Amino acid sequence: MYFPAIEAVEEGGYGGDPTGAWIETGGPERMMDRALMGIYRLMGRLK
Repeated sequence: MYFPAIEAVEEGGYGGDPTGAWIETGGPERMMDRALMGIYRLMGRLK
């Protein structure tokens, strides 16, 4: 499965084709943000 990053969609490459991915544009960035927030919460740096 391909997760289109915002940058790839802007460049019009493979990520620019909405039929090639099951997740919306920007999904990978949101997943990374949530993962990092979880890590920071576990470390006590984010409440």
